[in-house]
Amino acid sequence: MKPWLVALVATPWVATVFTPSSTPTTIVIGGEFNGYLSPCGCSEPMLGGLERLGGLVASTRQAGKTLVFLSGPITSSLGRQSELKAETVAEAVRVVGASGFNLTSQDSRLGLGTVSSMQNLSRDKLLWGRKGRVAGAFWVAGASQKQGEIAANLDEETGNLGDSLAQSGGRPVIVLLDGDLAYARQIATQYKQVRLIVFTAPGKAPAAPVKEGAAWLVHPGERGTAAIRLTWQGGRWISYQAVPLGPDTTTDQGVRKVFHEYLNRVDEEDLMEQMPRSSGPEYAGSQICMSCHTEAAKKWQESKHAVALATLEGEHHDRDPDCISCHVVDIQTQNGFRTRTETPDLADVGCESCHGPGLAHTNLPKVNKMPKFASDSCTKCHTVNNSPRFDFDSYWKKIAH
Repeated sequence: MKPWLVALVATPWVATVFTPSSTPTTIVIGGEFNGYLSPCGCSEPMLGGLERLGGLVASTRQAGKTLVFLSGPITSSLGRQSELKAETVAEAVRVVGASGFNLTSQDSRLGLGTVSSMQNLSRDKLLWGRKGRVAGAFWVAGASQKQGEIAANLDEETGNLGDSLAQSGGRPVIVLLDGDLAYARQIATQYKQVRLIVFTAPGKAPAAPVKEGAAWLVHPGERGTAAIRLTWQGGRWISYQAVPLGPDTTTDQGVRKVFHEYLNRVDEEDLMEQMPRSSGPEYAGSQICMSCHTEAAKKWQESKHAVALATLEGEHHDRDPDCISCHVVDIQTQNGFRTRTETPDLADVGCESCHGPGLAHTNLPKVNKMPKFASDSCTKCHTVNNSPRFDFDSYWKKIAH
């Protein structure tokens, strides 16, 4: 070799010619909705929502190559509304162009009909058992700690992750796991191809991934409150970011349309009217209460309790069984709220939301005294999930009467 050629090859500038170029790929991971497809709560800022996840995906795609995955579970219970939620997320998977979402044991309990619908609506993006698919440079597979339960619920043979990875062609593997961190560690140790595992866990999305060998183990946070954004380049992960889905997150119009179709179906199928109700004492209604308790009435009218139903109406959730119970007076008994037209005095968080049924008291106030108010009247709605900063003493000062 000529001396000048040796020198040329040795220069840094020429060396870059022989380094393989690698275009970064951004991975967005959302989901783990557990029944919450929209923000819910009394404490600002309210986080989460399918529409905001769609907006994050859209804005990320503008910056370069992006792959999207959703992690389960979608639902938290059985019933018609959960079936509609599962189908809605499947449609959103299609709309945002996600590359896969996994079937969990919880969602498999909805039955083969709903699971088939999820698969069709998503255009075959639902993964479990032996199923897997190519996504960009990766092979993505679904796995579960309760794979036998999924198989039993769908009346099929039990598949496993090894069956799926046998089809990977040596690609790096992403596993969407219906399982906890300990199980994720086992998988990362057993299967050396695995580079990313999305596991399920309570609480917020962690500030950093858990690392097990060459694999990163992550979860997007419960109730769809956040998403994970990672960057893959040169055969390894180079960045990680947990992104809260707050009110400043732009929503996606395509997903918004899908979500509002879901709310329309909840309304059209009259799911609120189908909620079970028991017998119970009769209510007087807030107007009758206020006719005597004028000072308390004034304080109530200045509070957000007085417009609780209106806040749902503004978001088209006023016929949503998931939301209505904390915005009106009692939907658990036959004598509680029905509609704003039928039972206008039981709309909003009224007097009897906290103090209990009062018709007997209004008829004979000295004989039928109202029970003493206690903080547990508040915490039935101000739960840790939807009102995480609730403190009775400080909140009571806002409505003291």
